[in-house]
Amino acid sequence: MAFTYKDYVESENVKKRQQALDELQAPAAYTSPYGEKMDALIGQYADRKPFTYDVNADALYQQYRDQYIRGGKLAMKDTMGQAATMTGGYGNSYAASAGNQAYQQYLGRLNDVVPQLYQLAYQRYQQEGQDLKDLYGLYQNKDSIDYGRYRDSYNDYYTDRSYLSDRLDRDRTYEYGLYGDAYSRALAMHQQQVAEDQFAQEMAYKYAALYKNGYGGSGGGSSSGGRSSSAGVSSSGGKYAGQSTGDFSNGWKGPADTTTATTTTTDKDTKSDKPSKSDSVNETAVKNFKAGVMTNGEYSSRGGNGESYKDYINVQIAKAQKNGKITAAEANKIRKDYGI
Repeated sequence: MAFTYKDYVESENVKKRQQALDELQAPAAYTSPYGEKMDALIGQYADRKPFTYDVNADALYQQYRDQYIRGGKLAMKDTMGQAATMTGGYGNSYAASAGNQAYQQYLGRLNDVVPQLYQLAYQRYQQEGQDLKDLYGLYQNKDSIDYGRYRDSYNDYYTDRSYLSDRLDRDRTYEYGLYGDAYSRALAMHQQQVAEDQFAQEMAYKYAALYKNGYGGSGGGSSSGGRSSSAGVSSSGGKYAGQSTGDFSNGWKGPADTTTATTTTTDKDTKSDKPSKSDSVNETAVKNFKAGVMTNGEYSSRGGNGESYKDYINVQIAKAQKNGKITAAEANKIRKDYGI
């Protein structure tokens, strides 16, 4: 009889935990919203030309120049006027020379402003570069904050995944452990039943062989010289002489101790009007046994498992005796009824 057992099937609880784990989604890959702007700023900073200063192209210098020219003209006009007054209102070369000198002096002061204008232009150049770097830093800081939030969400994902995975493994291991325990118990019971069936069958074959060889008397031995042999002992000689038929009821025990098997008593000592308890037959037990086994026709229709119907009955008798459902006397009665 082959051993079969149902396959392991996950419970709804385990299936739900697996579903929750499968539905958990990792955050999408991080993409900076400031990447293009930051790259543009880097390009602007890298493409800046070295600092150069052209005084004539400096708008601030042009303002100073126009201011000093106007001031110089006014100084020249005022100087020439003062010189004409000194000469009675007539223009002369002295007045013109004095006015031109005043004009040139005023314009000369413009050259003193150029170094200051150069320094201002250089500072503006430096500030423009710093502004580009400062703006890049703002974008970089904002990008770092957003990336930190993304990493937090990703860590949360892995935390949740680890939790769900641990719960799933724990529940699945626990359930499979219960399944394994049940399987082991069922296998042990099957193996025990197989062993009991094999033992009962072997005993039944041995018992049947003994009966075929004439060792299975129904009790009550012959008497000789006023003395009788013990009850249930075959009068036949041989290896099993003195062995009670009851000794085979629950399995083969081997030859009985000859000192006890050959003990005899006088007819007077064993004479009794009532049968002994071991010789009594419970007809209800016999009837129940017959109701619980297959008939010859039922057994034949099922193929017989390679043994005769009498062998089958012997096996069932041995099992019933082993389980205490019938006594040895009832077993003998059943064998006699089945012609065994």
